Amino acid sequence: MPTDQSDQSLRPDAAPAVILRQRIDLLYDAVPLSLFGVSAGAFLTVWLISRGAPDGVQFAWLATALALSAFRLLGYFYFRRGAGDQAPQRLRLTWALGGVVFNGLVWGSTSLLLFPAGDPEGQVVLAFVIAGITAGGVNAVSVFLVPSLLFTALVLSPLIGRLWLSESELGSGVALACLLYALLLAFSAVRHNRTLIDSLQMRHAREQAEADIVRQAYHDPLTNLPNRRMLLEYLHQDLALARRHGHLGALVFLDLDRFKTVNDSLGHQIGDGLLQAAAARLRAEIKDGDTASRLGGDEFVLLFTELSKDPVEAAYLARQAAEQVRLALAEPYRIDGHDLHVSASIGIALYPSDGDDPDALLRAADTAMYRAKEAGRNAVRFFLPEMQAAAVARMELERALRLALTNNALELHFQPQIDGSGRVIGAEALARWPGSGLTDVSPEEFVPVAEESGLVYAFGDWVLEQACAAMGAIRAAPGGARIQRLGVNVSPRYFRRPSFAEDLEFLMHHHEVEPSAIELEITERTLVEDIEDTTAKMERLRAVGVRFAIDDFGTGYSSLAYLKRLPVDSLKIDRSFVRDLLSDASAAVIVTAILDLARHLGLKVVAEGVETPEAHAFLLRHRCDEFQGFLFHRPMTLPDFLSLIATAPASGPLRLSPTSSTG
Repeated sequence: MPTDQSDQSLRPDAAPAVILRQRIDLLYDAVPLSLFGVSAGAFLTVWLISRGAPDGVQFAWLATALALSAFRLLGYFYFRRGAGDQAPQRLRLTWALGGVVFNGLVWGSTSLLLFPAGDPEGQVVLAFVIAGITAGGVNAVSVFLVPSLLFTALVLSPLIGRLWLSESELGSGVALACLLYALLLAFSAVRHNRTLIDSLQMRHAREQAEADIVRQAYHDPLTNLPNRRMLLEYLHQDLALARRHGHLGALVFLDLDRFKTVNDSLGHQIGDGLLQAAAARLRAEIKDGDTASRLGGDEFVLLFTELSKDPVEAAYLARQAAEQVRLALAEPYRIDGHDLHVSASIGIALYPSDGDDPDALLRAADTAMYRAKEAGRNAVRFFLPEMQAAAVARMELERALRLALTNNALELHFQPQIDGSGRVIGAEALARWPGSGLTDVSPEEFVPVAEESGLVYAFGDWVLEQACAAMGAIRAAPGGARIQRLGVNVSPRYFRRPSFAEDLEFLMHHHEVEPSAIELEITERTLVEDIEDTTAKMERLRAVGVRFAIDDFGTGYSSLAYLKRLPVDSLKIDRSFVRDLLSDASAAVIVTAILDLARHLGLKVVAEGVETPEAHAFLLRHRCDEFQGFLFHRPMTLPDFLSLIATAPASGPLRLSPTSSTG
């Protein structure tokens, strides 16, 4: 099926060509009746004025008129019924108008070759016949004004001249009547021509308006690709064909990786240009009969039809086509002077095996696409049945999380951070979902859902609002002055929001929180995904006093250049290294290297997930600055944290949490 069914001839810049074609068609429509009239008129002329010229001349004239009519009829069948629109329009027009001119010459010669000089009655009859031929010709040709006027002049001028030179009163009167008749025909041709042209233009405008309505209903206005509505119609049809003939097709769902970063940082004009360029590449990659469509945003869907009756071969062909698309989209883009690099995450659902209706297939392909994103983006993944159950569970979790945010059902808990002498000097704010009505929903489950869905901004706003309010309460509480900072984890997507820095500054001012009391914990991925935007935000916030820590240090990108370039205050050693500290020599080496690196760079180090005295002792020996984990305290509510800091000694030996043995 075609990728675009819009009628390209209805574009505004194609209007003159379309109207010319329609004018030529009208000219050809008149040919059969015109030729019949010409042939009948030729026989009638020879019969009625047989005394006007020798028989040989009459026969030669009649044969010429009939031969010309036959030639024009053959041309009509060739250009209208045979070659049709495949022939160049100018060639069709030249042939048709050439026939009109030659016909005018033949009928003009009638007054020279067959004029009954001594027969006034015959002259009147000839005038009537020629007048009829002229009127019919003008009516047939008036869609082209100049040929119409030329035909009138060629046919009537010789007759008017011969009648005027006949030196008879009747001849002079008929000559004047023919002259007046010629003028009337000319005015009639002009009016008829204007009427026809206006009618054609109005019809073209109406057709264009109707085509625009259809295009808007079935096509994406930005890329001119089929939209969701047209895609579903195509898919519905092809599903029926696939079931009937036993072949398999593929629905390919793709999403441009990090498109939002381009759109937010460079503007919608650049983003739109990127989408148009990507759409052009998709058109170039698919074969005739397949469909490329845009659902909205940076989401596109490809429909590969009739791949094979063998499932293995169909999967192979779908994978091959999807890989070609992935490679094509990964090529650099040049948009308004910007060199852009984006990739695509692609999900494939085979039909009818992966879904028995269009909506089910779209969900299956969308689920597979998310698996491609989870695999690191710029990847291709197939839908598997077990994915559907996971997708349904994720949708339910997202719905419940949205409701929880609306009803303020989430809570912020606080896990204390301990210095080397055992004092509580800070905490990390952690989102919790108590009483959610769902079983065993941990932050590891609902936080990624918030980040991957449209809830990331509402969730991030809630966390920052609660953290700033809590820090204000902590500083005002007994012992709160000893709490140096509150760590808040910020997702990459939320951090890249253009207004992030302004929003945080407003919240700190609103809750009267010193910026130095807030430490934003960001991942290495956040740092390197858009280094320019990240640098600008960090420097702006650092200028007012906000601190920065790199969370899960050592698990992300290997490049350490950002440690020198960006205003980082501390590193947080990932719990996976701390957990394996005593059982895995590699983990111990990594932790030691991180501590040495941080010391040379003047950075503090916080060890996460400290659960055993042995691990704590190892970290102390290697001069780790601060600790966080079940060995000391589990995450707790704000009232419990306030109680802890109010009763905790300002200094002294470390007291382990009574729950540490279960940590």
